[in-house]
Amino acid sequence: MVVAERRAFPRHEVSLKAYVHLRIGSESHVVIGFPATIRSISRGGARLKVPPWVTSYLHPGKTAFVRIEHPELSATELRSRVVWFRESQLAVAFAGRTDSERPQRPGAAWAAFRPGSKAAYAVGAPCDVTA
Repeated sequence: MVVAERRAFPRHEVSLKAYVHLRIGSESHVVIGFPATIRSISRGGARLKVPPWVTSYLHPGKTAFVRIEHPELSATELRSRVVWFRESQLAVAFAGRTDSERPQRPGAAWAAFRPGSKAAYAVGAPCDVTA
């Protein structure tokens, strides 16, 4: 039996350092941040490896901000929506960039991760998020 792909954009396996932050509670001004490793990415979202304690602060639909540690993207923060989470895995759908942080040229955020792009492999070893 062949299973049809439901994703709107192709997914690419990667190992990219990232940093995620989110607000605790719906009206709270308390923000937590944590390191993550992006394991797969597409134009529409990403799957991240996160510390296990993070899942107690998540729920589907929660807004999270993802900053990919990459020379071309260090000033780019992607507004995301939590799609699902379990144990130390988190899936987000990209909702757009924050107004204050735009890439220097259009499409820079995606351009670094297209298949065959040297930039996608220049990030280095993934960070350890198991501690």
